Amino acid sequence: MNHVKFLSIIVVSMLLITCSAGIISAKNDKVTDTLKLEEKYKLHLEEVSVDGDKIWLQLIQKNNVVDDLIVSEGEHFEMYDDEDLIVVGNCTTIAVGLQSYLIKLTDLKQYDENGNMIFSQEIVLLETKKVKNKHS
Repeated sequence: MNHVKFLSIIVVSMLLITCSAGIISAKNDKVTDTLKLEEKYKLHLEEVSVDGDKIWLQLIQKNNVVDDLIVSEGEHFEMYDDEDLIVVGNCTTIAVGLQSYLIKLTDLKQYDENGNMIFSQEIVLLETKKVKNKHS
């Protein structure tokens, strides 16, 4: 494990211990796998790769997945509803814990169908529980 990734895990862990959950997500009171956005959209962390280096994000509107993609740590991403750009952001950290994964997204922005920014958040933390290996 490289030093930067190890330090990132330590920093995120300390952040979770010392910060109130209210600043983690603008619309939720706790760390969760889904961020509620404007216009009935949600950004959902569906899964983390076994190696902990990639995440599967889904953009959902009214319970329908309108876009999904695989994002690597350190990668910029864009999500669309048909041809309309809806969400952009950066996946800056994928931290692996004993029972869950913690994902840090930065510079998250949501746009309406006319290209106007309607939501912005500097830091978003999403968490998902680890799935136990069924073959163990």
